[in-house]
Amino acid sequence: MKKSTYISSEKVLGDKNNDINENSTFQIIFEQSPISTQIFSPGGTLLKVNKAWVKLWGAKFEDVKGYNILKDKQLIDLKIMPLIKRAFNGEVLDLPPVKYEPNKTINDVSKIQFRWTKALIYPIKDSKERIQKVVLVHEDITEQKLNEQKLIESEERFRALIEKSTDAVQLVSPTGEILFTSESIKNVLGYTPEELKGLGVAPFMHPDDLEYFSSKIQELLKNPKKHIIMQYRVKHKDGSWAWLETTGVNHLNTPYINALVGNFRNITDRKKNEEDLRYQKSLLEAQRELSPEGVLVVSPDGKMVSYNKRFVKMWKFSEKLINIGEDQLALEDATKKLIDPEKFIKRVKQLYKEQKADFEELHFKGGRIFDRYGAPVVGEDGTNYGYVWFFQDVTKRKQLERQKDDFISIASHELKTPVTSIKSYAQVLELKFKKEGNEKAAELLSKMDAQVSKLTNLIGDLLDVTKMDTNSIHFNNTQFSFDELVEELVEEMQRTTEKHELILKGKTNKTINGDRDRIGQVLTNLISNAIKYSPHTRKIIIQSSIKKSAIYFSVEDFGVGIPKNEQDKIFERFFRTSGPGKETFPGLGLGLYISREIIKMQGGKLWVESKIGQGSKFCFTLPIKQNRNETLKNISAGEELKQG
Repeated sequence: MKKSTYISSEKVLGDKNNDINENSTFQIIFEQSPISTQIFSPGGTLLKVNKAWVKLWGAKFEDVKGYNILKDKQLIDLKIMPLIKRAFNGEVLDLPPVKYEPNKTINDVSKIQFRWTKALIYPIKDSKERIQKVVLVHEDITEQKLNEQKLIESEERFRALIEKSTDAVQLVSPTGEILFTSESIKNVLGYTPEELKGLGVAPFMHPDDLEYFSSKIQELLKNPKKHIIMQYRVKHKDGSWAWLETTGVNHLNTPYINALVGNFRNITDRKKNEEDLRYQKSLLEAQRELSPEGVLVVSPDGKMVSYNKRFVKMWKFSEKLINIGEDQLALEDATKKLIDPEKFIKRVKQLYKEQKADFEELHFKGGRIFDRYGAPVVGEDGTNYGYVWFFQDVTKRKQLERQKDDFISIASHELKTPVTSIKSYAQVLELKFKKEGNEKAAELLSKMDAQVSKLTNLIGDLLDVTKMDTNSIHFNNTQFSFDELVEELVEEMQRTTEKHELILKGKTNKTINGDRDRIGQVLTNLISNAIKYSPHTRKIIIQSSIKKSAIYFSVEDFGVGIPKNEQDKIFERFFRTSGPGKETFPGLGLGLYISREIIKMQGGKLWVESKIGQGSKFCFTLPIKQNRNETLKNISAGEELKQG
């Protein structure tokens, strides 16, 4: 601290009224001084600041006009207010370094968050030792303080890095003697620093890696301060061999170090993972190349990052195009080979944009047919890694399917006529034997007629399937009462079963426009299935109602039920479910496929709700008034009913 000295107010302020003379030499020095300066009244009110203060604090005098230093709460909290008050009582004082934040005192006066300053504060007195003004001069030491703080933090970080890091640091002499080991060696190899100090490195080395390690040490000795990375095995305290990755540096000539410095970490798990990864990569590459499908992976920026040989062969791409690896060029080349290239390009661009999985059948100009599957590659965190495409040449399969369908269609037509004749002859003979009183023969012919009827139904199903596949099925739509059709069929089917009670619930009281026979075919199929798949229960509930402007119909049994993984498959062609003992129920597996297609073509939706051992409930919706404009709307309404 400095003692109070007398300073003439006239000399400093420039006039008898103690006001700073703007034209005085003092004013020029005050304004142009590179040192931040403030002048206060004896009561602590700020009177004047210079340009250096404005620059230091990022505020103007007008921003802090009326500020009183003796009421500054921040200076009180910093515990330097007693010193400031002593200056206002006449002493010249050096204030200790403080971190001052201007916006804590007066809100939003500065863009500067804080400054570290040292300050000198002294009073200006007149000849009678009366205080006229108090001057506060700041020295900016922010950079110095920040550097000091960084140095402290750096030292603390370095200490923490050495002592707490998962990596270990070791100083070794040129002869291999361990001079120093950090505490983190416990995490790496299980030893304590004290257990290793003074020992040699060689006894810990794996015999197969000793020669490699020695060559790396010789390389270090010849290249001061060069970083050398090495991987080798050493003995862990638990007796196992641990893989280490070490960064070694020759600091033999560095003052205060004078050793070979090794920074090493345990990479045993990483080595194992790398080996597993190499195995998985080899396995995936083998699977990719042996796959019967062509595979292509496209990155988000449109690069063909991965593909197999089959993909190139299937699309007959040139080596030049493949080497360029641009998906856009591949698409352009592919479109030259397709029958409908515009549809293909449009669909691909849409899938890239929407990032959805998709299936499409591609038809080539030469007659080839590909099944095309696509799916986005998305990480667990939602990261887009691109899109993967699978292509399968199904040309031969499609040809066989067409041949099979043609055979079934021809065979069904050819069988229909003789089977119809057999049925007629059987019925005639049955009547004849009944008239003659030969009941046994009549009974046998009756059973024969029933079997022929089953055969006729099977032939009818096969014909329906081929018609649906070729889009040649026709509907005879008329206006009819839905309730009358249901009652008629329930009454008819009740006569065919003695073990089951068909319980009819609800009515629609609606007339619909549709093919009465085809819709009746669906009703018959659903009810007969309910009878077939509930052999050990008696009750079957058949219900009709109106929901969301559509007819809602359901057949519910309490039989074997359908596994969840089969509930979508049962509507596929030739699929047959099985019972609890895995016995397969008789039939071609076409009834539900045909029923679903009929309902769909009539503008409705057919689905199933089922649980194993509790039974199944087959439901469908039909529009009350069907026309072309309402078909899609009603299909959508059926989906809503299914979800509801």
